Amino acid sequence: MTFVTASRPRLRVFQVDVEGDRFLSMFDIYKEAGHDRALIKTSIIKVTDSQLNIYFTPGIEFPKISAIEIKSIAEEPLLSVSATTLNFGHEANTMSFSVQNRGLSNLFWEIGDRPHELWMKSIIPDQGELGAGESCDVLISIDRANIEPGTHEGSILIESNGGMALVQIMFVIEASTDYIQRVNCGSDRGYADVNGDFWSPDHAYFAGDWGHVGGSTYNTSDPINDTFDDFLYQSERWDLQGYKFDLENGYNERQRLFEEIYFKKIGERSFNVKIEDLQVLTNYDIYRLFGHDRAVIETFTTEVIDKQLNIDFVQSVEFPKISAIQVKSISAEPKLVITPSVLDFGSYGTSMSFTLKNDGGGQLTWGLSGIYIPSWISSIAPHDGILDKNASEIVTITIDREGLQPGEYHDSIDIVSNGGDGKVAIQMRVNEPESYVQRVNCGGVAYTATTGEAWSADRSYRTGEWGFVGGHIYISGDPIALTLEDKLYQSERWGMQSYKFDVDDGIYDVTLLFAEIYFYSSGKRVFHVDIEGQPVLRNFDIYHEAGHDRAVSRSYRVNIYDSQLNIDFIPSIEDPKIAGIEIRKIESGNIAYDDGKACVENAGFKMPTSSKLYQNYPNPFNPSTTISFDLSEEAFVKIDVYNSIGQHITNLSNGKMPGGSYSMVWNVKEDFADSPSSGIYFCVLQRIDTRGSSRFVRRMTLSK
Repeated sequence: MTFVTASRPRLRVFQVDVEGDRFLSMFDIYKEAGHDRALIKTSIIKVTDSQLNIYFTPGIEFPKISAIEIKSIAEEPLLSVSATTLNFGHEANTMSFSVQNRGLSNLFWEIGDRPHELWMKSIIPDQGELGAGESCDVLISIDRANIEPGTHEGSILIESNGGMALVQIMFVIEASTDYIQRVNCGSDRGYADVNGDFWSPDHAYFAGDWGHVGGSTYNTSDPINDTFDDFLYQSERWDLQGYKFDLENGYNERQRLFEEIYFKKIGERSFNVKIEDLQVLTNYDIYRLFGHDRAVIETFTTEVIDKQLNIDFVQSVEFPKISAIQVKSISAEPKLVITPSVLDFGSYGTSMSFTLKNDGGGQLTWGLSGIYIPSWISSIAPHDGILDKNASEIVTITIDREGLQPGEYHDSIDIVSNGGDGKVAIQMRVNEPESYVQRVNCGGVAYTATTGEAWSADRSYRTGEWGFVGGHIYISGDPIALTLEDKLYQSERWGMQSYKFDVDDGIYDVTLLFAEIYFYSSGKRVFHVDIEGQPVLRNFDIYHEAGHDRAVSRSYRVNIYDSQLNIDFIPSIEDPKIAGIEIRKIESGNIAYDDGKACVENAGFKMPTSSKLYQNYPNPFNPSTTISFDLSEEAFVKIDVYNSIGQHITNLSNGKMPGGSYSMVWNVKEDFADSPSSGIYFCVLQRIDTRGSSRFVRRMTLSK
């Protein structure tokens, strides 16, 4: 039983009895949690008379409750783990998670596969016994000594007679630097970005430290384009005189993060920025240069000679503003920095790039090690170069899948330089040959996606092929949120009757892409969609679902018996519309469902010789992606999704499954009441069979 409540700033005290036993005594919500803050109370209660009774008794003012959750608990032990992801960040060395028995019988737990990571210092305790409702904290200690710079990850498996669970561990080792300070301007909250870097809460300047001089704050909840770190840009300090940073003399790099979250016209805000009395931005109009709600980063290098770095903001039209600042000292020696350090080509990508930067002084000379280059990498350009201080260069890698067997490929290339060496991990997937796939850029021209997928130009239906029946075209040039494929959503077909695809009989995955690029409020456009005569969308209002200029998609699995796949659009208010359609045939199988998540189990294939979890497709994705995995024999399988801060999002599978190959579709819309946050998510598969237990983790990226 779980109570959810939130307080208001007034005196309120009351008691709660459950099944005649005192559950909360002299309960003061404000005293425990403060104003407008959620509070949860949980207890295990045994019911013997077929009715659960909860009584509220006033003490001072009336009792209150916001929500109640009642869940039956098996008499067997049940393992529950909180904080299933521990992000140690850049500095922490100890963190903890909680193990709880949510069943009625005693739970016996222990750490399963012992972690082999050298940085895992201790796990205390590593086993124990818990009675009904009991819990204990497990302390994890890591040792950062002699660990290479970069992001490091590992995991701990907890096994018990009441199930098993996985705790992910991650931390960041930064390359040595004399000074680094990141500021989340205008916010009283710290923030860890998608790279694991921590941005400190804003504060006023005081001697020997850093801070702002003057100004006010403003916040928005609108999504921000061109970034995965929306939170960093949704707060700002405006009407400020400047920022001061007390630090040692030398060269420093400053990044300033801006976006216009208030004005929506050119000329409504412009200002100047000086660093150490040198003007670096003149009549800076964020909207004119980049538009509304779009992230932008400006970077400068300056020498400090008086032990204080001064950034001054001077008003031109309306007040100046800033969202975030990073100040970092620069070494006198060259220093190699590689971003990103992992390139995931997925199933269709053929060309991707990474950036090399000289983050120090002097000249950095770099090149490929030349020892080994994977055979499926067809070109790397350029393969060597010289970088001056603060200069960067983009290196493009092209791969060739021709002649490769289906499966996943992982390798790396080594970069050597006089400023340190580095490595770029490369991964890609070769799919089984697709018997049928058709992607349509509705209302638009042929388009190649950032992941390498080819989308055909729209066309009218012809017998034996595919196309639209009726309709018109509309095109917008506005940026589209919640996607990396803006062009795909900037064209649309509207007012059509249907789309028809002449295909072989079988099972197909159908994905429909939408964006409301015309109307600016709910209720302006409402329509229905049928696939194969079956309703799949009723009273569908794109703006109500996603807002203006925001991508949204819906995926369905259908069985075709008559050699034609029909998608029909029925108007209710104004004309229906569609931005894109993807049709993919599933080689063989039957449609099944697992807890509401679409699932297909293939038939007529060779039993996998090993168990594995494949990279999700598509990746990045929004809002749905397919998660595929193999089981070499019957096993207990548990599949969970976690966000980047360790919160459990959903469970996709929890039970026995026969050996075979499987695919599951995860649609984030099913697990979020509001719009989900873009960024990194983790898919964790745990299996136990006659050979023992194993776990697999895949990183998934939810795009804007």
